[in-house]
Amino acid sequence: AVLREFELSLRAIFVHYAKGTGRIGNEMDSIKLLSFIEWKQLIKDLKLLGADFTDRELALSFIWSRMRIVDDRKLNSRKKLAQLSFEDFLEAIVRCATMKVLPNDETVQEHDCIDAGEFIHKLREEEPAKYALFLAQNEQEWDDPLTQPISKLVDSMCIYIVRTVKMIVTDEGLQQHTKDMDALTAANVKTFQKLARMQTTKE
Repeated sequence: AVLREFELSLRAIFVHYAKGTGRIGNEMDSIKLLSFIEWKQLIKDLKLLGADFTDRELALSFIWSRMRIVDDRKLNSRKKLAQLSFEDFLEAIVRCATMKVLPNDETVQEHDCIDAGEFIHKLREEEPAKYALFLAQNEQEWDDPLTQPISKLVDSMCIYIVRTVKMIVTDEGLQQHTKDMDALTAANVKTFQKLARMQTTKE
């Protein structure tokens, strides 16, 4: 139900990033499937990497979400093994949600935030020391029991993703669109990717 609520936004992101390095007619680098390079770029653009979500988690979330295949000698099977379909991509988002440290409702309210997305951006940008402490106090191993219902974690992750895109695209700061969770458009995602790359270059 949570993924269905954010499906339009997630599909807009998937479709745009899947075109990244792909070439028409190249089955092993399809413009309709998401390669690891494209997945890695998306994670970087969304600023998901950090002490709680490293290159290891980035790789595992991709690897564990690939479609299972029977015969890896066939081209179609190898294509599915090396790239993510949209359904695989949704699974990868769920895995990210279970790996990254996300605040519960009580923590969000304690910091006068509306949701997990605002909490992460606010602390990370305005109070980095407090954010680092929050991560250190709540970090878990990938196989530890979840501290929140998985539906809540996925909801928080999707909100963070949409909020991140909107913040960069509108360039209006956090407060101006804390309640703006309308679905992302293809134009939103295209602009986001361009501006995110520019920010990375400056950094």
